Amino acid sequence: RKMIRRCLAKDPEKRYQSMKDLSLELFDMVEEFDELSTSASSRSSSGSGSVGAIAPQRRSWPLIAIVALLLAALAIVSALLLRRQAPPATAEVKATFTQLTDLGGPESQPALSPDGQYLAYVASPSAESNDRDIFLLRVGGRNPINLTAGTSEWNEQPAFSPDGQLIAFRSGRGGGGIFVMGATGESVRRISDFGFNPSWSPDGKKIVVSTATGNNPTARPAVGTLWIIDVESRDRKKIYDGDAAGPKWSPNGQRIAFWGLPNPSRGQRDVTTIAAEGGKAVLVTDDVPLDWSPAWAPDGKSLYFLSDRGGSMNIWRAPLDESTGEVTGPLEAVTTPSMWTGDLEIARTAGTIAYVASNTQRNIHRIAFDPTTLQAQGGDVPVTSGSTHFVEPSISPDGSTVVMRSSSGQEDLYIVKPDGSGLRKITDDAAKDRGPSWSPDGKQIAFYSDRSGRYELWTIDAEGSDLQQVSNTTGRSVWFPAWSPDGKKIVGFNEAASLVFDLSGVLPTSDFETLPPIEKGVSFGASSWSPDGKWLAGMAMRESAPMPGIWIYSIDSKAYTTKVADLGAGSIYLPTWTPDGRQILLDFDGGLFALDRETFEVKKIFQPVGYGARRPSITRDGRMIYFTTEQEEGDIWIATIEGSE
Repeated sequence: RKMIRRCLAKDPEKRYQSMKDLSLELFDMVEEFDELSTSASSRSSSGSGSVGAIAPQRRSWPLIAIVALLLAALAIVSALLLRRQAPPATAEVKATFTQLTDLGGPESQPALSPDGQYLAYVASPSAESNDRDIFLLRVGGRNPINLTAGTSEWNEQPAFSPDGQLIAFRSGRGGGGIFVMGATGESVRRISDFGFNPSWSPDGKKIVVSTATGNNPTARPAVGTLWIIDVESRDRKKIYDGDAAGPKWSPNGQRIAFWGLPNPSRGQRDVTTIAAEGGKAVLVTDDVPLDWSPAWAPDGKSLYFLSDRGGSMNIWRAPLDESTGEVTGPLEAVTTPSMWTGDLEIARTAGTIAYVASNTQRNIHRIAFDPTTLQAQGGDVPVTSGSTHFVEPSISPDGSTVVMRSSSGQEDLYIVKPDGSGLRKITDDAAKDRGPSWSPDGKQIAFYSDRSGRYELWTIDAEGSDLQQVSNTTGRSVWFPAWSPDGKKIVGFNEAASLVFDLSGVLPTSDFETLPPIEKGVSFGASSWSPDGKWLAGMAMRESAPMPGIWIYSIDSKAYTTKVADLGAGSIYLPTWTPDGRQILLDFDGGLFALDRETFEVKKIFQPVGYGARRPSITRDGRMIYFTTEQEEGDIWIATIEGSE
């Protein structure tokens, strides 16, 4: 009874954080009963020999009974827990599907005009470009118009105003922020210097934004907060301090839906709503599946969202009360004919659903590098290929082995030889294992994982053994471990600070050094230690959102240098030092760059065509760079729900 009450607690923090915790507690009870029974049997056996022989036999029966009862209890509790966390889908929503775009490369982030007659979306202006522009297309038409042509900065995340006359969008121009333009691209003006994924209030007077982008559900490098901006006066007001991305204002103006991490330490993505004036957030989902990208039905009586709860990423519908945010019935599936469904959008009056049908391939490539000229030598060579999803490479100190993680399905760590041979999994469980990094002596791999119920730092060897938890923190999680050159310390960071852990004591440890903020309200995310151990390179974050530029922290003086590179607003950097300590490698706009620590000069190393390059890792001799490639094909489709107006 006690355990069932804990499973059904309203406060998620008071529940078991995993079924493993629950099962361990159940079987602890078995062991306690076993010890009591053994003690009783010993006392019985002190009598005659025949009585002593019979007692041990009788002892096994109550043990079997209690095990059976506990297993039954486990099944009951599991069922109750699942009932509480994920209402089962009782029906499949019938819909018809129509493809709108079929250009080469990805078309993404659809926005429908209120009447459903026009589509704004994001795409590259050409096959040779990694830029992002906003295009306008008549639904059923074939000739899109580039609304943001002529700007070198990224333009994305369009949103039609309720009357269809304006489009709000995110742009990197002028330092970045939220802009508004006419529906055909005229009269562009800035309304804020921050924010992502704008959504209009029903009266068209305000816009809600998050401080963190919500385009990628599998990677959350920063926690976002919600703000409401007055379109005319530009006044702003924060309405939610928790993690929030991809906000959508409800049709009657009462609530705002968003997705995020209700408890960032657990890494669980859920859909939530909050009253438009702020207040207590109400969970729409609260379970393990990845839930994101909410969109309101035009009548406000249900909320559509994307989820992998059916085995693949698809559309789901939750009936709810717009005034309270309470779910009023079971979830329903809207199964699309696509491998992966993303970027959900619904026309305000027509009820037409737009989404992206996507097929993204992520692989590891390598390219020869001249550390003197800072130029790539020849073309890049695949290490992994095909329909795989490998990211975040780290090359071993001797250059013989690459460690990486799978970014789709079960997120495990793998190792592979530079020629692609010897692919082998070194973790294999439901935990999300991310950000692998080789130790300087090549004996261990550090990574961050939620296997303890929250994201902490761990180590493992290349054989998949000697798994060891390093950090044992409270409050915020810790991500992206980076080793000190002597292998005695590891630094990780979260949205609030960088944390340095000493590995010489007993592990896991709750002791760590917190690096100071860059300035008030601006934290430092350290991602790489210089070869001489004197400097840390990383990025800056304000209100949990990444800021432009690379920052360097001095271990000796405990101070920061001036910002040494500003390549564009909102870019996310995880820089890494070259072996000579003079250059810092980083990715930006799909290419690889080198930043000179002394002159602050930025030089392009490699710009692939048709795909992006991310997360460079360099060999100890400085002559080979490994990186993640992202090649995406995405088209925009329309779903029409049967029976809808």
